[in-house]
Amino acid sequence: MLAALAAVKGGATDGTTISENIGAVSGATGGAEVTSFADAVAAIEAGDDITYVGPSGIGPLNGDNDPSSAFIGIYEYGDDNTYTYSKQIEGTTE
Repeated sequence: MLAALAAVKGGATDGTTISENIGAVSGATGGAEVTSFADAVAAIEAGDDITYVGPSGIGPLNGDNDPSSAFIGIYEYGDDNTYTYSKQIEGTTE
């Protein structure tokens, strides 16, 4: 999703354009939160900055275009090798 939105923002689909715009659509430069491709494209076309928030919930990309945070699910396994969800924690790189 971020690559597609970076292409829309940059007006091209080449790697350089996507690399130059992917941080901006991830929220690295701020902007309104959007959760769908259609809403994101509408905001970009209106000239607005966006923060795309996808199902994985990662934060904005950092200066190296790497995720700045991630969620990790914690599960507990029983004696019968089945598991149950316990909690999730967020880790950040900065």
